[in-house]
Amino acid sequence: MKITLDMLEELDACEEARDDFSKVFGYSAELTPENWEIAIEEGLAVRWCAALLDSEVYCEYTLEKNELEKRYDVDMDALRKRMNIEGESIGAGHLHAMVKLQETFRHARKARNALRQDETYQLLYSYLVRADKDTPILLSQQVTT
Repeated sequence: MKITLDMLEELDACEEARDDFSKVFGYSAELTPENWEIAIEEGLAVRWCAALLDSEVYCEYTLEKNELEKRYDVDMDALRKRMNIEGESIGAGHLHAMVKLQETFRHARKARNALRQDETYQLLYSYLVRADKDTPILLSQQVTT
């Protein structure tokens, strides 16, 4: 599958998204594991690619993505509750310990959000691959030795 600037325009991508794509890939890019990773590393908006899926496959993708995101929401809620419990046990009199706890929470939240985004993008890529049999299937992070 080749993704082009014309496709971006047809799907109503904003001018900034089209410019960003053009700076990284020029007019077009093949949907390969390498280009997918480059797009993510460069901060390109890749979620719009879901619009390339037909409606039935898009529904399957959306259901699976929503389930994945629910798992992360549950994890974050548990982490937030643990932080609140630990915060209450520390008490207001120990400012340094509270600051450290909040810093730990922010770091954990950032790591969980990065993992969530990575898994969501890999899920989308896998659905795009199913829609186009000529695209290589494995992302480099998925290759096992």
